[in-house]
Amino acid sequence: MDRLGFLYADNSRTEEDIKKLMDNIRPDEDLPPELRKGTPDSMSTALMEHQKLGLTWLSEREEKVGASILADDMGLGKTIQTLALMVSRKSDDPARKTNLIVAPVALLRQWESEIEEKLNKRHALSVYRMHGVSNKRVTFNTLRGYDVVMTTYGGTTPRPSKFHFALLGDECKWYRVVLDEGQNIKNKSTKAAKAAFQLQSTYRLVLTGTPMQNNIEELWPLLHFCRLRPYSDEAQFKKDISYHLKATNRYGSKQAMERLQVLLRSVMLRRTKTSTLDGKLLITLPELSSDDTEVTFGEEEDKFYRELEEKAQVTVKNMIARGTLGKKYSNALTLLLRLRQACCHESLVYFSESALTMARIDAEPEMMLELAKELTADVVGRVKNEQGAFECPICMDACANPAILLPCGHWTCGDCFVNLRDTSQQNETAEVKCPVCRGLVNPMRITDFQAFKQVHQPDLLDEAERAQLQIDENLEDSGSDSDEDSDTDSDEDPTLNGAKITKTIEIVQDLKANKPQEKILIFSQFTSLLDLLEVGLDLEGFKLERYDGTMSTEQRAVAVEKFRKDPAIPLMLISLKAGNAGLNLNFASQIVMLDPFWNPYVELQAHGRAHRIGQRLPVQVHRVVVPGTVEDRILALQAQKKQTIDQALDEGAGKSIGRLGTRELAYLFGLDQQGRVMPQNSSSRALPSTTVAGPSNSRALPPTAQPARAAAPNGNPFGSSASGSIVPRAYGNIRDSNSRASSSSTMSFE
Repeated sequence: MDRLGFLYADNSRTEEDIKKLMDNIRPDEDLPPELRKGTPDSMSTALMEHQKLGLTWLSEREEKVGASILADDMGLGKTIQTLALMVSRKSDDPARKTNLIVAPVALLRQWESEIEEKLNKRHALSVYRMHGVSNKRVTFNTLRGYDVVMTTYGGTTPRPSKFHFALLGDECKWYRVVLDEGQNIKNKSTKAAKAAFQLQSTYRLVLTGTPMQNNIEELWPLLHFCRLRPYSDEAQFKKDISYHLKATNRYGSKQAMERLQVLLRSVMLRRTKTSTLDGKLLITLPELSSDDTEVTFGEEEDKFYRELEEKAQVTVKNMIARGTLGKKYSNALTLLLRLRQACCHESLVYFSESALTMARIDAEPEMMLELAKELTADVVGRVKNEQGAFECPICMDACANPAILLPCGHWTCGDCFVNLRDTSQQNETAEVKCPVCRGLVNPMRITDFQAFKQVHQPDLLDEAERAQLQIDENLEDSGSDSDEDSDTDSDEDPTLNGAKITKTIEIVQDLKANKPQEKILIFSQFTSLLDLLEVGLDLEGFKLERYDGTMSTEQRAVAVEKFRKDPAIPLMLISLKAGNAGLNLNFASQIVMLDPFWNPYVELQAHGRAHRIGQRLPVQVHRVVVPGTVEDRILALQAQKKQTIDQALDEGAGKSIGRLGTRELAYLFGLDQQGRVMPQNSSSRALPSTTVAGPSNSRALPPTAQPARAAAPNGNPFGSSASGSIVPRAYGNIRDSNSRASSSSTMSFE
């Protein structure tokens, strides 16, 4: 059947399609070596055994269903397996021979390098890199003469019609389309996803180490791109799977998870660093271990935190009582941010990190005020409606003082704006696009909420902000930038007052005394905390490098090289969201996590900077935690969230479940679903509600997790009989209406 015009699923064959899905399942790990495809003659690099198995699986999926998802963990060779597929299953039609590879711009050079290095010269593939303004006049008639065409999710030309003509026009019939980092189409409403759905090809392949980044529903765009029936139809996917995973009905939730596992088993191949083949690990890495270092608050710190928590609990309790927690989500997220900051250092609560400072924009205060005045009345009204509680549309975390983009007036946190801007610079274009409306933004013409308040809501400025403004004005009037009079009478260094900073310095001192040759990575969500820690480490005589959003791409690269090569520099302080997943720090083996994040896979990605191929030493992670606080509850929530995705992927190692549900929010404030304060139990980190059936030491799950105990009828998770006909089943109630789809990918076809 010709797939060219098939953009949406045919739902008339649901029973047949489900049976076909189940027929595609087989135990690939049991396939003996003699039945695995060998390294193609065209390749100069031999495939590893798990890659041979991967090539066999990919080839069979193309022959049977025309599409598949390769979701191997980072470092297992998704690229080389794809190249092996390309050269072993070439087109017989010269007019339709071209492979289209869509990838983030940072990976295009890697693809070119792999094609050049992994293939024999006499079997070299012709490659066209469709990227940059010089390609704006290229046509598909030119492109189809190449074996491989590469482009980015962000688009390669400022003229969408030309781009559409070259890649998406009616005559653009590709042989194979490969989406690298396929999670970039996870949001079905983005231009990236819509463009991917329209690409016409004989075969389709998605490469991703993170098939689900924010929730189970993000799997659907991948299925839709692959046209894998019946679940390429969104209604069918929701009906059978995603609705029930949100439901509180245990039987329906259990069935849905089993269906999802079967679905993934039939369309996705995933191996992790701990997977085995032929009785051996696929790759052998040194051990990764983790320990919690508990910090005891001083009397003043404890009093400050408890008062802050009590006030936050009262506020959230009122939201729950009024039924407005979902509507006031951003407000609650900001309160949660304050509690997290208070666990790190009191000063973080009082002084919001400026998104402009994070983005390396050295804007004059007067200019920021002028830009704030340029915002239209509609934009001003929209910003005011947020009531100072902002949620970054990219990372979904709270941001107290976000960057406000002009002219649209949408906002992001500083780290995410840095990534937006850096991506545009890598794309060889000066354009930055708003992640919400996709409008063009001048990266040097942005303001922040602090300036916005001074112009449009001066009554909202708190006492500390007013005092700082007065200090700035006095310094400007005096014409002096001297800090001679700023010293206090106290000899005590204020940066060392924080219990967490003091404990971290102790950890560093202990590591350098006992493991002097090992380098140390220190991660935090808060750049201001890293600033304070840097002062304390400097006082102790430690040399270090930084890696965060306040640095340019070149500065970060230089810092990594200095850290790598100079034995006198044992430390690197890193912003948790800075850089990209490809950052290789495998020459460091000690990791200190200063503050936990409710998304467990953000932390796991940080661990992966050191625990990766090339690491020669055991990697040890030291989590610095304040017991009896929100950090305890975050760690428990991490465990639950990871379990949900691990269940779906079977082998574990999924990545991020993004946005917090309202019941999870209440839990993080130490409240139950009715808004009652839960008793403190700092030792167990156990969550209320249902516990997982299993060993007695299983962790309890928070209210959003509702595992089932009943078995599916006939043992068939799809609710169908042995003949493939659909068996009626009861559906659970859908309770959690407050969760919403995660924010869009920042990349899009244009």
